[in-house]
Amino acid sequence: MKRLFTTSALSAFVVGLMCVACGSWASETVAVIGALFGSGVDAAGKAKGTDMSMQSKAPVWTTSIRLLKLGESLEFNFRLPPGVSSGGLKIYPQYLEQANPGTAFKPGGDLKWLESLPSEPQSLTFSGAEATLTYIPKRTGNYIAEWRVGAETYYRYFSVIDDAYIVLSFATFFGLDPAPTFHGTGIPLDYRYPIAKFSTNDTVCRRLLDYNRVFGDLVVPAFMDLPGGTHEERVRVYGEGMAKARALLPDPLDHRSIRVDMQHKADPGYPLAFAEIGVNDHCGLWEANCAPWIGMPEFLYYASSGDCRKVNQSIGGQVVSHQWDFCGSFHFLGPVDWHYAASEGHFEKTEQCMKDGMDEFKGMIEMNDRPVFVTPLYGGVEKSWGDNPNPAFQTGDDRRGMGPFIERYQRHIAFELTKKYKLAFTRSIDMVDYYRRHCPVTPRTVYVSKTKHQLYDAWWTQGSLNNYGVVHASERIPWSTSISTVRKLRTTPVFPDKSVFLPLKDPLSCEYVLIEDQKRQIRFERECPNPIWWFDYNGDQKNEKGSLISAVETPDVMILRSQSFSKEAGLTIKLTMKTQASFPGYAILLWGLPLDYNTPPENIVTTAQSYTLAKNGDGETHMVLYFDLKPGAQLQVTLRKPKAERWEWQ
Repeated sequence: MKRLFTTSALSAFVVGLMCVACGSWASETVAVIGALFGSGVDAAGKAKGTDMSMQSKAPVWTTSIRLLKLGESLEFNFRLPPGVSSGGLKIYPQYLEQANPGTAFKPGGDLKWLESLPSEPQSLTFSGAEATLTYIPKRTGNYIAEWRVGAETYYRYFSVIDDAYIVLSFATFFGLDPAPTFHGTGIPLDYRYPIAKFSTNDTVCRRLLDYNRVFGDLVVPAFMDLPGGTHEERVRVYGEGMAKARALLPDPLDHRSIRVDMQHKADPGYPLAFAEIGVNDHCGLWEANCAPWIGMPEFLYYASSGDCRKVNQSIGGQVVSHQWDFCGSFHFLGPVDWHYAASEGHFEKTEQCMKDGMDEFKGMIEMNDRPVFVTPLYGGVEKSWGDNPNPAFQTGDDRRGMGPFIERYQRHIAFELTKKYKLAFTRSIDMVDYYRRHCPVTPRTVYVSKTKHQLYDAWWTQGSLNNYGVVHASERIPWSTSISTVRKLRTTPVFPDKSVFLPLKDPLSCEYVLIEDQKRQIRFERECPNPIWWFDYNGDQKNEKGSLISAVETPDVMILRSQSFSKEAGLTIKLTMKTQASFPGYAILLWGLPLDYNTPPENIVTTAQSYTLAKNGDGETHMVLYFDLKPGAQLQVTLRKPKAERWEWQ
């Protein structure tokens, strides 16, 4: 999804976020930035020079957790300002699963259509100005609570899931306040705002704080990168800035998210600083498909204290990192404006792309036995794509057609997909909290992605298309693909000014298998049995500026293969490694075996140390074999009950 490199859009975004792309910072520069960030905060963490009257006079509604596993409870806390009385509280269970609002729904509109749905009235008992309510949901699904207070109505979305759910956490794309909002659906959205402008005197910030107050949206303070200076300086600068933001965000639940893009190749130790200032949710790592973020896991993970792109090697961890913009699949769920351009306004094409993506996430759940967390983007009508995707499609300055397209997109997300899939939504901090409660370590993830509409998906996954105007992925690459040649090609810039983004993690084929866990990330691309990408999270690469990450130089291995079948033994596959290299814990993948994915272990016999099965959306089964690579090493796999007498390889 190298679309981020459109010059005009990128420049505007960098200015808006106050991000720094590369280079080092002198201590005096850090001091100036610290003074800027901290100028609105006194020693007690109170905002200085900021009009707090809006916050102090408003009702306050805080919560405990908003993404629950079935069986967990949720606590609501209410506080009334003087002279304001509380009305009723209603909870609408499975509201999106039941809703068909018709013309009552408008993108960015109100939620009056909720009145036609079943609700659970709740009694609030105030002691003075405060009340507390504990709620235990009885069913999974999408919930929304509605509190009428004074002349206003407040809403809090929350969701209840089990291990079979797809969970989406939407964040804003280039624009800081894209229109229309998601508020007409009740679905939460993560907003970001530069910490230097975090003030009720700032018009946009005040509007975002209203979103937080009324709808419970997350507003994440966005900071400059600080690649220079000391750990103590980072703690001071980010700590003072977070205190400034926390003074304006009434719910302590929202005080633990930070956006720092980390746009340089060496990490000086951001997660260590974040942990010291009480941050759990690190947003802003743009994408795992290009430098400097390449190598980070595609899915949620506990960050190493020394490098936000690496996985923590011990139990748990305080900081959870994730992509700002999920790029682990061929298929993207957002931003909607990119779908509009890629599809030339034909939502049927977008719908197919989204279906393929959702089906892959459903398959991922079946392979991993736990929920899937994905972080798509939302862009509204901002037309952020510049010259891509699809520069041949012209929408005009008035963006004719985008309004109806976005309405159909929001309806599809909220009222259609929630009826076809076990689908829920969340804010990133709630996703992180759920992860920390239920995952003791970064778990192993097996994921398969395959495209059948490459020219649509390529706008998202092919940096070569967005940067060079070509698509080089074929349906399959040869069994005999030379890994050393691939490595050289991906680091060779076609244009020197693009070299800063290399290597690009463009898929070489139309299907890949991803395996990532606490120790490593491996990606295989069809039909090559050797890994195309391998990142070691246990490594300790460093320079004078901090921690580095780069792909492991895996060896060239020619795998000789033969097979035989007998009714008594089944299908036997023999593999011989033709190589001069040794590589402990190596892995290869056998594509499209005549094997049912749910084959019992006793019907698979192998001399490998272990194996992992994966499946694609076409029902094909692939097998990853783990072993110690040595010159001449041999492996054998016997499928006792194969689906065919021969493995048809390419």
